Amino acid sequence: MTIRVFRSYKGDIERGVLGEIVIRNPNPDAKVKRSGPVLFESKEFVADYRFINRELNSPTGGSAAGKIDLFKDLVDDGKVEVEMRCVDAAQYFGVATPDLYLRPADAAFEWNFFKAFLSIWLQMLLVTSFGVTFSTFLTGPVAMMATLAAVVLGFFGQFVRGISSGEIYGGGPLESMIRMIIQENVMTELELNSVAVSFLKGFDWVLMSLLTAGTFILPDYTQFDTATFVADGYNIFGDLVAQQLTMAAVYFGVVAIVGYFFLKTREIAA
Repeated sequence: MTIRVFRSYKGDIERGVLGEIVIRNPNPDAKVKRSGPVLFESKEFVADYRFINRELNSPTGGSAAGKIDLFKDLVDDGKVEVEMRCVDAAQYFGVATPDLYLRPADAAFEWNFFKAFLSIWLQMLLVTSFGVTFSTFLTGPVAMMATLAAVVLGFFGQFVRGISSGEIYGGGPLESMIRMIIQENVMTELELNSVAVSFLKGFDWVLMSLLTAGTFILPDYTQFDTATFVADGYNIFGDLVAQQLTMAAVYFGVVAIVGYFFLKTREIAA
């Protein structure tokens, strides 16, 4: 919970305002509709973690109150509702939708760290695979430049597509170079004659079309960036790891086959 307290009177400022949490069954026809209240004392300006036991008191209360099971009695079709309210009279809680949420248990940091390094290793595998494939039909310096171009398009594909579609101002490579030379703002029209502008637009259209096509063919390396998960303390979920492994396996297999046939053709020619 991340809540704010509005006090209509000062009260005891040394302690927080009392509140309660009730776990509710979202099914209106369920036999057990709610749990007994779980009391808590509010904490401001911090994330307040409250552990919900699986065994809860029934809503009847009292010493003779029975126990109910969180998953068996209150969860319906994988869903459950959490209700919170302020108990102290004339005091109020300020809560927005994202301020109260269910949080799963912590996963092992070492395993999460390993999955982040696995993502980096898959990036390295793809870059190496494309470099080796390019080297089967290109010379060393040209293969290195082609590999670098593939990495740049893989990391900045969304930016290239934005330039090509006009969502991002600045124009294509040739137009951008001309603007830098004559110090022209990207929001204004080029101060050139119509023939030169048409030539620039046409050349950039052809080049950006090729680059845009390349962004859809080459792997999107940003899909393998999971460093923010580890930095922010979030678990890298298994579906994402499976997606990365599948993507890397497909690209690796395709470029390996292409590189094999290019190398085989060169051997036959030799």
